[in-house]
Amino acid sequence: MTKPLALFVLTLFMALSISKPVVAQSLKSGFQALEAHDYFRAKRVFEKRKKRQQALASYGLARLYKRELNVFHNIDSAHTNIQTALQQFETVKPRQKKKFAPYGFERSNLERIRQEISSKIFERTISENTEEAFDTFIKQHIWAEEIPQATFFRDSLAFEKHHAEAFSMEMAIFLEKYPTSVFADRAQEAFYKFQFEEETIGKRREDYENFIINFPENPFTKEADRALFRFAEEVNTTASYDKFLQSYPKSAFRSEAWRLLYRSYIKQNGLALINSFKKQFPDYPFMAELDRELALLNTQLFPVYTNLKWGFMDTDGQIQIPAKFDYVEFFSQGRAAAQSEDLYGFIDVVGNWIIRPQFLDVTPFRFNLSVVINEQNKAGVINLFGEWIIEPAFEDIQIINDDWLWIEDESGWIIYQISKNQFGKEHFSSVSEFVNGFALVSLEKEYALIDYSGNRLLSFSEEIERFGDLFLVRWNDSTALVNDFNEQILPYNEYLFGTYNPRGLTPFELDDLLGYVNAEGKIIIPNKLDPYPNWEFFAGFVNQHAKAFQARSKKFGLIDTMGNWVLPPKYNDVSFFSNKIAVQMNDKWEFVNSNGQRLNIGGFDRAESFVDSAAIVVKAGLFGLIDKDGKELIPIQMKRLFRFSDDLLRWEDEAGQLWLGDNHGNLIFSEAADKIDRIDDLTIRLITNEEVFYYLTRERRLIGLK
Repeated sequence: MTKPLALFVLTLFMALSISKPVVAQSLKSGFQALEAHDYFRAKRVFEKRKKRQQALASYGLARLYKRELNVFHNIDSAHTNIQTALQQFETVKPRQKKKFAPYGFERSNLERIRQEISSKIFERTISENTEEAFDTFIKQHIWAEEIPQATFFRDSLAFEKHHAEAFSMEMAIFLEKYPTSVFADRAQEAFYKFQFEEETIGKRREDYENFIINFPENPFTKEADRALFRFAEEVNTTASYDKFLQSYPKSAFRSEAWRLLYRSYIKQNGLALINSFKKQFPDYPFMAELDRELALLNTQLFPVYTNLKWGFMDTDGQIQIPAKFDYVEFFSQGRAAAQSEDLYGFIDVVGNWIIRPQFLDVTPFRFNLSVVINEQNKAGVINLFGEWIIEPAFEDIQIINDDWLWIEDESGWIIYQISKNQFGKEHFSSVSEFVNGFALVSLEKEYALIDYSGNRLLSFSEEIERFGDLFLVRWNDSTALVNDFNEQILPYNEYLFGTYNPRGLTPFELDDLLGYVNAEGKIIIPNKLDPYPNWEFFAGFVNQHAKAFQARSKKFGLIDTMGNWVLPPKYNDVSFFSNKIAVQMNDKWEFVNSNGQRLNIGGFDRAESFVDSAAIVVKAGLFGLIDKDGKELIPIQMKRLFRFSDDLLRWEDEAGQLWLGDNHGNLIFSEAADKIDRIDDLTIRLITNEEVFYYLTRERRLIGLK
């Protein structure tokens, strides 16, 4: 080796040996300048060394740009540089990492700083609040802990934007962009809904038919199917249902169509032609049920208790359904609720389980629907075959008719239309039955009359009450009677109304005087009568007469429907009008005829007017029944005596036993009962320790198990 060449090699070696500490010292000076808040010097050092020491210099620049309150603060530049620092981190030699560790040059710290930078950028993204901003954040900050929140915000904004357009194509665009979004299910539902609405906008039969053919995967094919069925229902004839069955062999409403076809046929042709129906419609799927119906067509079944189990008997006391249930209810629409092991289901007319026992409680079928309570104490609705119309997820449900329900959830009551699978627009605090297409509802500070769509016909800040086909409305201290068009039938005044009388006149008080108004809101008897305690309950008309009071004499009498005195006001109290009227003279009750002439019957502590030939009277707190001569038909020794009707009474003797008898005091059932109650207008039930009996009021016949 020549001397000059050796000198060059030695010089180069020394230069390389000296240069490394110089670089390290220079970068350290940048970090030192950064700590000393000398941002200009720090920036100059880091940028100068970025090409040769990219990871370290980018780390320094990231910290510089991240730091607030300096002229170079730029969170996006901080993000770019921290990313570079992390990407190049492994290119830094271990000795360099160790040397710059005191300045935080460690992967975990770089990742922490990157997260802090991302968090700051996310705050800015939230303030921008656009789908595009959140999408950019998600793509550029895949490591950020805010990614789930950013994704939700992005998808929420996108869903709202596309959904607001109300077109299926918009929802398809959303699903294509964000197929895994938490809003994907809602978007898919909206897509199907909008598609259904778009394709059936004409609401013609062919629109629904084409929709079912062209979009079989769309769940709204059920609505199209229902709409086709509604066309048959609107006509509601045997021919319309027959055509439906022939045209739509795959319809989910075939069973219902068959049943309605049968009902329509019988309604048109009568029961005598049931066999003709069987010949004309041999494919009727419920033929066995039809045969059973034929056999039991004129048979009324009654729950019966024997051997600690319940079954059913007919009017002759013969067992028709063996006693094998823990409890049963009366049949309704061909189904009876039955209990087994504390759970309810439904049986058919031959005692077979149609709906297995699975519910804590059920209601009798109405409009082919029953409200049921599941073991989670949630309410749902089933049809006659136990199929869910509404899944059990609610606090309570009331059946309005075959297409509408009131449903109570945690927010209150809301209306639901079965045919459209659609809830109403708002919740209410309380609701009532629909009458003539309208229901009374209340909100927090509003009382209203609404139709099925929730449109308000009446709206007031104070409670609305029904008054027959009219409504009592209040404003401040005034009351008016209005119709459902809010037309005042009886103008506002300081009225106070008594109990509404659907069969006659209803009392009211105005200016401290009583009058009477009819169901049409017309004043029939002007306010000229004196009020008395509890007149709201006792001033109603019975047998075309009402109890009235004369303040001047402090006496009671009876008036007719014109307000004229029929029984002059000269009694301390008076019962209802009859051929023999109970009146109180001094401290005792006696009887007078309709002309006010005293009869030789009296000395009672309390009494009711005669019903036909007998009257209920009270002495020393005990009840009895007397005839027109004052003879005791039922000894005045009973703890209670109550009229089911003019000719049917229930009483409790001093031993607490219950008895059923007629208006002549004759026993209808020769044994004492533990419970006597009314099932309906035609049926009284008597329960003893071991048996159940029924009294049929129209036939005047007692039936029990033979």
